[in-house]
Amino acid sequence: MVSFLALHAAVYQRLINDAAVKALVYKDTKFKGVYDALPNDAPFPYIVIGEPNESDFDIKLKETVETSLTIHTWSDKTGKTESYKLLQAVSDALSAFLIVTNYEVDYVKKVRTSVFDDIDGVLRHGVLTLEYTLTKI
Repeated sequence: MVSFLALHAAVYQRLINDAAVKALVYKDTKFKGVYDALPNDAPFPYIVIGEPNESDFDIKLKETVETSLTIHTWSDKTGKTESYKLLQAVSDALSAFLIVTNYEVDYVKKVRTSVFDDIDGVLRHGVLTLEYTLTKI
């Protein structure tokens, strides 16, 4: 059972519609600031929905999966403050109740959060990994 598409769609919709996230990244209808495939001309700051991973397990005849999803934030501002704000907004948005098509969200856990200077010395890269426990409905 692969929940990637349903979880990705729910996460994307939540992020593009969340007021705090929009206040930080939204530019216009072309550049919503949240991407799966990053346009070459995307303005900073922005958020990229990254790599999913999944492990199946069954609980009392229920199809259950643990799906982790990594979210990346990118900022070109000096210092890490903007990256911290981006990660906080994303974390808050995705920690709230999420509706995932064909799944019940049993649990969400923040696995890892980090911010580091990119190799170019200009960009700040934030990384947030969340783990969702989902049961097929």
